[in-house]
Amino acid sequence: PYSMRWTIDRFDSSYFSHDTSSFNHEITFQTAGDYRVSFSIPLQEVSGGNRRSIRAELYLNGNPIDIGRSESGYIRDANNHLTSSLQLSTLLSNISVNDVLEVRVSKQTDEVAEVITTGAQLFLQYVDPTTKTILLKGTQTTGGTNLNGAAEAAMAWDERPVTSSAFSHSTSGSNNQITIQEAGSYRVHLNIPLQEGTSCSANSRYSVQGRIRVNGAQVRSGTASQGYIRCLDQHEFSSIHWFGFLHNMTPGQVVTVGVIGEADTSRAVIVPTSRKASLFMEKLD
Repeated sequence: PYSMRWTIDRFDSSYFSHDTSSFNHEITFQTAGDYRVSFSIPLQEVSGGNRRSIRAELYLNGNPIDIGRSESGYIRDANNHLTSSLQLSTLLSNISVNDVLEVRVSKQTDEVAEVITTGAQLFLQYVDPTTKTILLKGTQTTGGTNLNGAAEAAMAWDERPVTSSAFSHSTSGSNNQITIQEAGSYRVHLNIPLQEGTSCSANSRYSVQGRIRVNGAQVRSGTASQGYIRCLDQHEFSSIHWFGFLHNMTPGQVVTVGVIGEADTSRAVIVPTSRKASLFMEKLD
């Protein structure tokens, strides 16, 4: 993979250092703590033909972050479908002073041709320690590793790197449930990397949908459906992402994330090895 170069910047030197000319692909942290991170990369095919897919991934100190992959930028290159985009928004926890962040991109299909961006953006923000957040990670549903079932299954969150008094969650029993402990509004970020589980041994189409639910009811606009996998030209990876707000939440309400196959459900779609789905929630003042 190749690192994105950031040639225009604006930053607070108390928290970051960056140079637009020398090593402009690197952002160095100056203050320890947690950070909100988001990037957006529009994509445009300018040469060649057939299917393209670009992967973008967060790297910290030269290593990929397990919850930092975005891969929903599929370009068919037919019927004038020549553009797409990549997005990701999550929480970086326990950052140390002088840690270095990069966004690296790479092609993931076997087609050799040029795809450009018209202007990528990266946003980072220090999280005040008094902010009430929770960050959860997982690799499967409560029913197993397949996210592409014909019936909806709830994501299981078996890691909890960050939590606070606004949330209740267990990494063992009922680990699909996040219980709200304080009334108010909450910001939610969901990211689930995907891989066809048989290395695309069949020529087919798969698409996993994510659903945000409160007390079992799907929230309005609470659907993530950009995780298309074509299983041709080595297109076997994708991802789904969702960002939104849960307003007027009350103590005791339970948030869950469901996944279900939208297209062919005959084969498994899984979270890739060494990568994890993530759910980041933040209580708003």
